[in-house]
Amino acid sequence: LSGEASERSVPRALLQGRTIPDPTPWAYDSDASRFANDLLGAPPEVHEPTGMLILNVSTSIMWPRGPTSLFFRKAAMEAWDTLRAKVQDPRSRLRRGILVGNSGTGMSFSLFYLLRRGLQDDRVVVFERRKEQLVYLFVPPSRHGGGDGWRAWSVAVADWAAEKCAVLQQADT
Repeated sequence: LSGEASERSVPRALLQGRTIPDPTPWAYDSDASRFANDLLGAPPEVHEPTGMLILNVSTSIMWPRGPTSLFFRKAAMEAWDTLRAKVQDPRSRLRRGILVGNSGTGMSFSLFYLLRRGLQDDRVVVFERRKEQLVYLFVPPSRHGGGDGWRAWSVAVADWAAEKCAVLQQADT
């Protein structure tokens, strides 16, 4: 895996030596790479009266202009953790799930909490941001062989199809 900004295909190391055709025109995304490392490295602060988690990051894929703070409600974190535990439980038949909520309540924003949890698992994460019309591919150092932290690629939603994504065919994605 070269990690070069010109890389336009699925990172080869992710294919585990197999040839899987993937029409997705992934492009290395240095901003998303910085955000992943920042999101993981941000020391968590908990606002005790509310249980709200606060993460101060220097960049974001939503607001690339500079530092920001991410606030996660306790109820949203508990909901995502419950769903995640059910999906990951080998005794459960549940392999997918969805949380629904009213418009404007922060459910889309709370996906950044779920992204952080996925990154903490040291797994490859595919993260779709429909509002920004982008799909991100986050790759841990253990899968790209680099000591420079997480790397990320992105692609426009219009150029991406989950059923054709070679990375999603991997068991540990």
